Amino acid sequence: MSQLDIPNRAAIITLYLTGSGWTQISTMLAVSPTGAQTLFKRVCARAGVPPHRDPHQLSLLLKHLDDSLRSGRPERFPEGSAVANALRETALRDEAHQDQPHKRTIEEVEAAEGVRIPYSTGYKVLKTEEVVKRSAPRKIKLDLENKDFRNHFSQWSLRKLDEGCIFVFSDEMSVETNHYQKQAPVSMPVGADPFEYSRPPPNTFKLVMVWGAVCKGHNMEGIGPGPFHI
Repeated sequence: MSQLDIPNRAAIITLYLTGSGWTQISTMLAVSPTGAQTLFKRVCARAGVPPHRDPHQLSLLLKHLDDSLRSGRPERFPEGSAVANALRETALRDEAHQDQPHKRTIEEVEAAEGVRIPYSTGYKVLKTEEVVKRSAPRKIKLDLENKDFRNHFSQWSLRKLDEGCIFVFSDEMSVETNHYQKQAPVSMPVGADPFEYSRPPPNTFKLVMVWGAVCKGHNMEGIGPGPFHI
């Protein structure tokens, strides 16, 4: 759940006014940088001060952390409500729900909860709940193991260069066929590792991304062009 409680709100305000950056605050408190900035601006607006980093305003801002004190029209489905929780849970439930458009998610929750949810309202709630649509990667994650593989490949290449081989390197190269279609975005929480939401390649060859080099042997008896190393 993305709703920030009072201690977390106080921590965001205190950390920012005492010198921490938004990225650092995001890492320390597991909140999105955008969400933290939005909270800070909202608290400053309630306190009647400009949204500047002024440590002298700390005690004043800490008195205006509660959103329930805001005036004006109340939100129809605020953070923590049954509908807001249902929208977030449904959008992230499994791969099928993550892949479907927000419109279908909103319609599904609308039927389950028995309430009318206009698309614009449902979309706003999902944004508030920090559920976004992004393209999931279809390539290998460059984790420590794959970094080691790349390092071994580079060392192998250097040895081959010393032996007189000729290389044509490809850093990240993608090859498409006429079956290629743009990948639909996937629902995921703000700040999540996109590789946790990666999708397997399709059964029909459409696109492949490689990192490697074409090596042509030079002055090496019995070795001709190639192979293509990935």
